[in-house]
Amino acid sequence: MKTKWISVVLVVALTIGLWGVAGCKRHEKKKETQNPVSEENAGGVLLAKAGKPGEKGKQVTGDFTAAMAGGKMAKELLQTGLPGNRVYSPITLSMMMAMLTDASSGQARQEILKLMGWKSLEDVKKQVRSVYAAANRKTENGETRMANAIWLRDDESYHEEKIAELADDFFADSFSGKMGSAEYDKFHQTWLNEQTKDLLSDEVKKMNFIETQKIALSCAGYFRQQWPEKMDLIKKNFFWGRTGATMVDMLEKEDTMPLYRGENYKAVGLPFHNGFVFWLFLPDSEYSVEDVLVDNRYLSIMKGEIEPEDTDAKMVVRFPKFDITTSLDAAKGIANQSYLQIFDDRGAFRELTDGMMYVSSIQHATRILVDEYGATAASFAEAELDGAYMPEDTEYFICNRPFFYAIADENGMVYYEGIMQQGEKITDTEVKIRQPIVKVNGQIYVKTDEVAKVTCGTADGRIRWSGEPGKMPINDDSSNFGEGYRYQYADEYHLSVEIDGIWYAFERVSDISTLYYKTNEDEK
Repeated sequence: MKTKWISVVLVVALTIGLWGVAGCKRHEKKKETQNPVSEENAGGVLLAKAGKPGEKGKQVTGDFTAAMAGGKMAKELLQTGLPGNRVYSPITLSMMMAMLTDASSGQARQEILKLMGWKSLEDVKKQVRSVYAAANRKTENGETRMANAIWLRDDESYHEEKIAELADDFFADSFSGKMGSAEYDKFHQTWLNEQTKDLLSDEVKKMNFIETQKIALSCAGYFRQQWPEKMDLIKKNFFWGRTGATMVDMLEKEDTMPLYRGENYKAVGLPFHNGFVFWLFLPDSEYSVEDVLVDNRYLSIMKGEIEPEDTDAKMVVRFPKFDITTSLDAAKGIANQSYLQIFDDRGAFRELTDGMMYVSSIQHATRILVDEYGATAASFAEAELDGAYMPEDTEYFICNRPFFYAIADENGMVYYEGIMQQGEKITDTEVKIRQPIVKVNGQIYVKTDEVAKVTCGTADGRIRWSGEPGKMPINDDSSNFGEGYRYQYADEYHLSVEIDGIWYAFERVSDISTLYYKTNEDEK
């Protein structure tokens, strides 16, 4: 059977701006130690390219994201008291707070350390190295990545040694340009879109620098993982949300798995490939999502610190298929948790410049898509229960009412958290492609499950461009799953492509219409 490919895609982009007052010093012209940007990205100069982490260092733990993923912060950022579906990224916000910790000094730095539960700046830097390595991994079944950047103005002087240190410790690209110019804005937006693979393009359009802005720090992440097996998709089920009942499509998984119990909720974890887990927290019928976030017990469940109520429960798990995008100013939620000088003290960032600066906002945008091919979801149809036989030893975990969800890695570090409080019928009729495909010399080849027989060690070419997952590649030497892969002709109808050190057989497709499907086509 050929491998099915469409999976979950989760993306987050965040940018914070540091603002100043009049009286800036002129920026001394720097030597060009790196290649400038290409003409297509004119408007800014790349001063230094991000480095790569060496050894991972100590094992990363969920402690890095604990403050941003904890119940108090989640309530603020998800606005659980209001109807609506929202999502945010604790790991992206935690990385941003780590950068601000290093950029600040004195009392301002100590306040951030206390809020985040971090011991010291040295400890933060060690954690960042491990987190960055853990968050940048790619396999045949999925990909996660994180990128940071520092945006400077070209008419300001900075403490260049500190800027270089910040870029090095956080594996950040550093750029310089004219703040408030259309060219620098376009350059900035292009970087964000490249890091998030255009999944937040509508939100990125709003990310413009103001003429008086001094510095911006950016962190962007991309996440895509597959389920080990395709989930069942059950159409037209009721979801009883805070604003009424809605017909939605459900995902379903029937299996034996651990079942966890909180004070007023139950929880299950659905595994992805590569160690990631999609967690579902379903409040008991008389309780709400806010009751899950009363304490941080749910974080302990994701970190493996709490034993399950039943280690081998026979489960039927169902929850809606969804696509949620959220934009917010995270600074407001963070400020409501603790007073931080960085939001109103213009002298908090003297490590970076002699000028006066403060954090005016932390713009945060996140999108999460969950379907039957990837993420943490289970298709379910409420209609299946009507008059059906229900075995007494089977636990039904039916998310047909508001619930809380999270994605964490094997160490409990939280990448995404969200709530679903009302049903949203997905009307997406976009035609997509399930399988990994490549386009070479005008022909389309689809991946099979067979390992190719490579005749020689010399490649005939390389996949140089990557299109959007689910789309047909446009250019020759391109694919819908990534770039950089070597290929070799096997015969007239077969191509061998090297993926993660293994050569896979790709078969030429004569009728490309067989590759497409409609994501929400009604069942006949």
